[in-house]
Amino acid sequence: MSRERPTAGIASAVGFGGNARGGNRALVAGGGHIGRTVASHLSDDYDVAFVSRNRRAVERTERDGIDSRHVEEMDAAALGEIGVENVSVAIVASPDEAVNFLVAQLLRTRFGVENVVLRVDDCEKMDSFDDLDVEAVCIPDLLVEELAARLESFADDVAEP
Repeated sequence: MSRERPTAGIASAVGFGGNARGGNRALVAGGGHIGRTVASHLSDDYDVAFVSRNRRAVERTERDGIDSRHVEEMDAAALGEIGVENVSVAIVASPDEAVNFLVAQLLRTRFGVENVVLRVDDCEKMDSFDDLDVEAVCIPDLLVEELAARLESFADDVAEP
């Protein structure tokens, strides 16, 4: 599992932002607080756009200065209108794996987005995404890895005289 920063957002030249950083455009689709946090984190290095059916998450993301749209993540027409085919990478962060599967499939096949990272909450479903040619990230595995690393550092501190 990679620890590199995933990225996501919509092209500024076709409706979002206006200050793309060397063509680095990212889309974050869904995810509420997680999606909003990812979008905020990526905005330092990418021209990021956030789309979600969650109006509250969209409003909060807008207040953070990130271009945001209140749309259904699976709405192909809405994604097309905002130029999703021009993104460098997309993060699909909905807590609903069925939605993530469909959005990832839409991004890869209809819009030709080559770099798609998606959230998976049930690690037993990871194989379901193999045929999509996307990077699936199992959230519980990441949490366990991080907690284990922190516990290991605590143990090292205790072991030192």
